[in-house]
Amino acid sequence: MGRPSGDPAAVRERILEAAIRLFGERGFDGVSVRRVGEGAGVTFTTVHHHFGSKRALYAACLERMGARFRTLAGRLAGVATASPDGPVEPVIEAMVRESFRFAREHQGEIRLILRDVIALEDIYGQRQRAFSDPLLQMGAQLLAPRLGREPNELRIDLHFASFAIVRTSIASDEEMTVVSGEAAFDDALRAYEDGLVRNVLRMLVR
Repeated sequence: MGRPSGDPAAVRERILEAAIRLFGERGFDGVSVRRVGEGAGVTFTTVHHHFGSKRALYAACLERMGARFRTLAGRLAGVATASPDGPVEPVIEAMVRESFRFAREHQGEIRLILRDVIALEDIYGQRQRAFSDPLLQMGAQLLAPRLGREPNELRIDLHFASFAIVRTSIASDEEMTVVSGEAAFDDALRAYEDGLVRNVLRMLVR
């Protein structure tokens, strides 16, 4: 089969989205290029044409994730600097909600990050630093003066908060409804988000 007709950029995007989802679910070794093609609705040849190899495709997925995390960092910086003279608690709440909703929207990327660092047996390796360090550094610089906290100490608490957000973001619908005690998923999701806000505020505001 030949390459499908249509916008090459759109085809490449479909392949990337399918690859992120599949690598996140099954890991690098558990996914073939052919399976990615099936997930994207294209042929093996098309995937190879756009990315060359499975390793290159995986690298492209990680680069896509990095770009999205940089976008998140920009949004969080905007939230943190929007009301510099107001109370800090609403700022932290807005940052937690923004981060949680981003992570829920990009669950495939979050699962891929977790699988990647575990597979490398390096929970704080080069890739993890590339994703998390800019966010931690930015948060510490922007929030430490307003909280009266020492930046390096605050970085540690922000690191703990990020683990809570990541873990909560990949919770299944069933887990959320069971743990929250809410019958409706939308209510359970809201309860989880509110719980994150409460706990991060307790951690950061002294």
